[in-house]
Amino acid sequence: HDVWLCVPQYLVKKDLVKDKTIKILEYGEYLGDLDKKIFENMRTFDRFWAGENPHVIYAMYRAGIEFGKIENIILSDKTFVDNIRNLKADLFVLDSVPFNMNMIVLPYMLDIP
Repeated sequence: HDVWLCVPQYLVKKDLVKDKTIKILEYGEYLGDLDKKIFENMRTFDRFWAGENPHVIYAMYRAGIEFGKIENIILSDKTFVDNIRNLKADLFVLDSVPFNMNMIVLPYMLDIP
């Protein structure tokens, strides 16, 4: 079996996947640098320098909101979904951490539970 990994473009440019047997399905040029965008929208550093010490739960909640926005954009990307569909995968392995639970619907969108 071929192993494919979906990687946003800004991470592909960083060449983080060193195992050359893993095939990369690049997506999300329109997303830009997600790390930067998430930190800016969460205002983590602004709050820190303002002397605020947010509770961990609140920080996780804010991160969840930001990841939810991104998930909806990615799942709405018809080209990305079509590229995954064209792989004709037998199996999907998805993270199921709270920040990206919505991604679990992707195999069902492709009729590959």
